[in-house]
Amino acid sequence: MKTSIINGSEVSRLSVAIHTDISRGRLQDAYANPILSPATLIENRHVPIERQVEVAETIIRDLPDGNKLLNWKGIPETNQLNYLCELVYNLEGGNLMDYGISSSLQLMWHINELRTQKNLPAYLRDAVENRREEHTPSEAINLRLKFIRNMVCFRLPRDIMAVSNIQADVLAKVGIEPGDFSFFAEQLENMFLDPLLTALDEYGIPTQISTQLKNLILPSEHLNDLLAKLRALAPRIEHLHLTGFEKTLMRWAVSEM
Repeated sequence: MKTSIINGSEVSRLSVAIHTDISRGRLQDAYANPILSPATLIENRHVPIERQVEVAETIIRDLPDGNKLLNWKGIPETNQLNYLCELVYNLEGGNLMDYGISSSLQLMWHINELRTQKNLPAYLRDAVENRREEHTPSEAINLRLKFIRNMVCFRLPRDIMAVSNIQADVLAKVGIEPGDFSFFAEQLENMFLDPLLTALDEYGIPTQISTQLKNLILPSEHLNDLLAKLRALAPRIEHLHLTGFEKTLMRWAVSEM
């Protein structure tokens, strides 16, 4: 058997992997895998190795035409996003079914809605208008908020970076310049909004409220500037176009700043 030779940084990553509950069996699988480097598998340690390999095999099978769907940076075109969603859906297995998403095309629709509309209240209204018969309006909204919290702002950006790492590994081995999906992953994590707006969630103002206030508090040079503008809104909260509950939440959040 041919022995793999890895550099110092890969050794470091493997050492970290041992201390992050990756089993010896998984490390042996990483060394034995002929398609992806151990460094890539460990970098993507939140994804089962077999799913990473399946995505790599799909990319290899789709070459050379698939190269045009992967060698992008920044924001993908429609066909590139479609292909990315197919790969991400494969990584997630059936997990997206928990949120009523049963295909990569449905996943692409959700991402596009957030990207093009940048209107969370409208996105939540759609959840009510197109809810399943067995769901109440409240259940439909809660399911979509759960999707945003667990998937859009957490798992999906990690999955996109996992695909980015996989395609970079695969394409480099065949001498093709890979893409870089890091900017798009970061944009999705922030729901394609100004990062300052999403940061307000830590101050008790959820995104569904901050997006309604963006014309009053943006642009801001930095977070302290944004918080100052919010505090200046305190006397006007009662006159904002918010629900009674949202106004109560705003008053509490501003008083705690």
